[in-house]
Amino acid sequence: TGAQGVADLESGAMLTPETVFDIGKVTNQLTATAVLLLADEGELRLDDPVSTYLDGLPGWADDVTVTNLIHHTSGLPDYVDLLTDQGFEPQDPTTQTQALEALGTTAELQFAPGSIFRHSTSDYLLLAEIVRAATGSTLPQVLAERVFEPLGLDMTMDPSAQLPDKAISYRKVLGDYEMVDW
Repeated sequence: TGAQGVADLESGAMLTPETVFDIGKVTNQLTATAVLLLADEGELRLDDPVSTYLDGLPGWADDVTVTNLIHHTSGLPDYVDLLTDQGFEPQDPTTQTQALEALGTTAELQFAPGSIFRHSTSDYLLLAEIVRAATGSTLPQVLAERVFEPLGLDMTMDPSAQLPDKAISYRKVLGDYEMVDW
């Protein structure tokens, strides 16, 4: 076991085998795991339309299924782009509610559900909300109770958590690195 690299550019702290990392895009696989567990347990159905679980969305919610969301075949635009169109900068902190409101302004899909694969962060945002609607618990709670704890995994889904030995997240901007402020 070993580690190489810097955990914190400001302090120069090096990575160690005990360094804690944000899970980033691995969240998608964990979200899909939660959805599939709930489907297996009969708490939701993969062929159900989004409108079965979430109210207040435009007509496309009757056509896009849970499976479309899992496989990125929904036709939904990326909510990050929608928020940018509303004047938010990519580094601006936004809420789940703001993202859902932006999706609520989407009258038409970019393509017919199931016809094309195109990655959209909107898909997994909606899946997290479907998990909440089906269980009454947040996605991190469902994963903790049904995945992490039963498997004995020391994991959390809280990017803003102040944990000891946590690596700092950075992004490259104009050839330099800046800390990501969650």
